[in-house]
Amino acid sequence: MTQNLRRLSHERSLEFLRLGFSEVNVKVDEDELENVVGRLDGIIGWLTYYGYSRSIGSRDLGTIINDAVDMAKQELENFLSLRASRRYRVILKLLASGIREWGLLKRTLESYEGSQVSDRVLHDVLMTLKRHSIIDDSLEFTDPIIKEASKKLY
Repeated sequence: MTQNLRRLSHERSLEFLRLGFSEVNVKVDEDELENVVGRLDGIIGWLTYYGYSRSIGSRDLGTIINDAVDMAKQELENFLSLRASRRYRVILKLLASGIREWGLLKRTLESYEGSQVSDRVLHDVLMTLKRHSIIDDSLEFTDPIIKEASKKLY
C-alpha cells in the first residue's frame, strides 16, 4: 500500500476534470465539480476514477464515492492481512473517528484489548502507517477515501 499521493491544487483539479470531460463531450455541472474536488482533495487517482466513472455513464457522485471507498477498503484489507496484529485495524478506526491524541489512542486501544499496551507497540503501529503513507506526521489520513474506508473496517 506504499504510495506517494500525487495531489493537485483545487484549481488544477478543476482544470483537470474540465479538460477530461471536454475531451469526451460530457457536461458536468460546475457545482458538482467543486463538490468532487472538495471531497477527493486533489488526489489524481481518485479524480481520474471519478472522471472515468462519470463519463461512461451518468452515475451520481455518491455512488462513485461509495465505489471508491469500497475499493480502498479492499486495499486496506489486503494491507491488514499482512499484519498479524489486529491493532492496526483498531487504530485505523480510532484515527478515522478523529482520535489523534496519543494518550487517548493508547487508553482506547488498551480498553479494546483489555490489557496494557506499551508505548513502543503504539509507536510501531503508527510508524508503519506513516511509512505506508496512510497517515502523516499529524496522524491525519493522507487520503480522504482511505479515511472513509477505515471507518468501515470490522
